[in-house]
Amino acid sequence: MQKKLSRYEELDALLLKLHKAASEFIRETLEKPPAKREELQETIMPYARVSIGIAEFADANRLFLDEEVTDHILMTGLVIAEIQEFDPKKNNFSSKVNKIADKFYAEYGTALDMIAEYSGIDRLRKSLSTLNQPKTKSNYVQLMKETRGKYKSGS
Repeated sequence: MQKKLSRYEELDALLLKLHKAASEFIRETLEKPPAKREELQETIMPYARVSIGIAEFADANRLFLDEEVTDHILMTGLVIAEIQEFDPKKNNFSSKVNKIADKFYAEYGTALDMIAEYSGIDRLRKSLSTLNQPKTKSNYVQLMKETRGKYKSGS
């Protein structure tokens, strides 16, 4: 169980790197749209390397990671690659990129939920909360719960 949890911790860290790389690629693409599709394909390479790294990690740790989780994460990684197919010269380029970004961030949220669930962390958090019965309330925490709820699986 310890090795499984350790691998999920590493997968979570890799997923965070994927999120960062995707965010940087999307921001750069929207701030300064490339003149040609070839330039777009060049700028996606740092993101692609992170995505490939996750695939290699998933393969190397298949005994400890649940296939459903790794499949979802690998498919989430492919969402951003769809942007390569868009023509940067078209008027609707930015709106298409934004739609793909929204799709990626939603699937990223699902991936985080899956890691917490399949690793057992979600159940542990609930058990500790039941055991500890925290009473302190915070408006900020409530606001964040509502915001996160928008990106939760199945919402």
